Amino acid sequence: MSFYNSTIFFSYFSLPLGHPVEIPCPVGTFNPNTSGESVYDCAMCTAGKYCLEESIFETGDCDQGFYCPTNITDGVSSLRIGSYGPIQEPCPKGTFLDEIGGRFVEDCKGCIIGNYCPIGSETPTICKTGHYCPPGSGDPQPCPLGTFNNGSGAYYLENCTACTPGW
Repeated sequence: MSFYNSTIFFSYFSLPLGHPVEIPCPVGTFNPNTSGESVYDCAMCTAGKYCLEESIFETGDCDQGFYCPTNITDGVSSLRIGSYGPIQEPCPKGTFLDEIGGRFVEDCKGCIIGNYCPIGSETPTICKTGHYCPPGSGDPQPCPLGTFNNGSGAYYLENCTACTPGW
């Protein structure tokens, strides 16, 4: 059984013969056939996509700064699902993803020199004044005591200049 409600298709699988209520496909799955005998008739959402509960099609692409894996287990049953939201797994600190549909952590790109990338970054952020950011930085590194940096985008400790004595 399927029905249409405000641009969302709902997909169900039927429980064994004689069960009075149809049950929706769970999050992370979809059923393009709009019918089925068990939860195992619901297909796993593919990597890079996510599926909301009751989906007849994959709901959408994973957002920038995140990746959406598949073959996820709940640790209780043997059912495997895909991602169930557009911000499933954030790219780790020191990486970014400026495209939609990331599938694996390997799709996240290393943060570029002179920039830093906090967890879930869509784009690198230029290193702040008074800091330096080597390649792969997750946070800007402050210049050590007794040194300074007047510009943004510094990338090595050597970009921090010793203070003039008496200042």
